[in-house]
Amino acid sequence: RAKVASEAARLQALSRLLAEVDTLSALAEVATRRGYVCPQIEESDVIEIEAGRHPVVEVNQSEPFIPNDSLLNSQDQQLLIITG
Repeated sequence: RAKVASEAARLQALSRLLAEVDTLSALAEVATRRGYVCPQIEESDVIEIEAGRHPVVEVNQSEPFIPNDSLLNSQDQQLLIITG
């Protein structure tokens, strides 16, 4: 018991690393199964989403999910309302 207690800091650090690896592994698996992609971040006033999906809604709804394209910018498209 004393030996384990003396290694508590190292065990906690290892536990945090394992949790991070587990989380990233799970995200990678879901991304691969569902065809998710990593966003491209740019220095501009434009947000463009092609075939955007909400992962929780997509998994839980009984009907086929319809992806949405979205375009926002600071000039002519500053507001977007998406309804179900």
